[in-house]
Amino acid sequence: LDFELISAVAQNLNDDHWPARLIALYLLAKNQDRNFDKVLNWTAERDSSGLVRNMAIALGAVPQQPADKPLSGD
Repeated sequence: LDFELISAVAQNLNDDHWPARLIALYLLAKNQDRNFDKVLNWTAERDSSGLVRNMAIALGAVPQQPADKPLSGD
C-alpha cells in the first residue's frame, strides 16, 4: 500500500463502528512491518469490541489482558 492509502485506512482505526476498525486493522497488519506490533497489542488490550480485540490477537498481538475486559466477542 502506498502512503496515501495507508493514511486513509489508518484513520479508520479510530472509527466509532467496529467493522471499520476491524478491516483497517487487518489491512494495515498485512501490509506493515514489525513496528505495527504496538498498535496490535494496544488494540488487543483496549478496543471496545471483543471482535476487534480478537482479530488483533489473531494477527499477532500479545496483550497484557486487563482483568476488566475478557477476550470475547461482542
